[in-house]
Amino acid sequence: MNRTPAEAGRGGWPLALLALVWLNLLLTLSASPEPPWVRAVAAVSPDVLVLLILGVLLPRSLPTLPRWFRGVLVSAVLVAAAARIGDLIARELLGRPLDPAGDLPHLGNVAEMLGTVVSPWTLGLAIPLAALLLAVVVAINWWAMAILAARVGRLTRRSRVGVALAAGVLLLLPNLSPPGGSAAWSALRIVSAPVIDRAVTLTEAPLPGAPDLGGADFYVIFVESYGVAAFEDAERGSRLREASARWAADAEAAGFDFRSAQIQSPTFGGGSWRAHASLLSGLWVDREARYEALVRSDRVSLARLFAQAGYRTVAFEPGIQGAWPEGDWYGF
Repeated sequence: MNRTPAEAGRGGWPLALLALVWLNLLLTLSASPEPPWVRAVAAVSPDVLVLLILGVLLPRSLPTLPRWFRGVLVSAVLVAAAARIGDLIARELLGRPLDPAGDLPHLGNVAEMLGTVVSPWTLGLAIPLAALLLAVVVAINWWAMAILAARVGRLTRRSRVGVALAAGVLLLLPNLSPPGGSAAWSALRIVSAPVIDRAVTLTEAPLPGAPDLGGADFYVIFVESYGVAAFEDAERGSRLREASARWAADAEAAGFDFRSAQIQSPTFGGGSWRAHASLLSGLWVDREARYEALVRSDRVSLARLFAQAGYRTVAFEPGIQGAWPEGDWYGF
């Protein structure tokens, strides 16, 4: 049996403050490098402040919010919170903002990977627990919206002005904002990303041509998944340096000369194909939209330049288990 707005508001300000604290917590969670990968922070959500200002400006409509509209608000808060925390996790793990076009299509691959490394019993327990957690969050959000709507609707004109001014002052204090800022802004950026990505153009100069190596064999070897980070890690680096020193001595004894240097990668923690494409195209391929624009373009890859110079170009890709239509662009 549904309660009336007046009945929902009988809890008084303690329940209303609890509802505000809950919504603020949901919209200010921060990413953490350690499980459970999210943590609470001492911050004030600009989204909650905006909702509060809009609520006190329209007090008469709030107590009689239709259920469908309250459902829209609850869904919007959940989507915004998920977009913001997803963006923060991407920045923590991948060193860049969430790229919906590049990241979301790979969720299936992540699920497949989890299926191979996590026991069926663990998955069988985790999936219903995650569904239960989502249901609890939805229920609390529904309750919080009902409580706040009822309480705001009972404010006097003077109280409404005071709440709006207080929320406006807090909104102007950037130091109170959580990491990642507004959840609504994160959601808007993610939703609008496909439209922006369609306008990607590649304006950088093409590669100048294959170097003259006198017919010598030329190898490009991508070693995953540590790269230079393995040398920078204290434990791994000590063992690798010993091995690399022995290799250097053997190479010099055989009459080989070599040089070593580092170049910056446009991605880490995943999306290595964009790093490969960057090296073999001369472009900075830091987003999936640029990668897709590249493999659809008529730009010449380093492999094609070597082929034009008379080389036989071959790619050995043991990690690719299915079709690789993008490989046509490389020209191996």
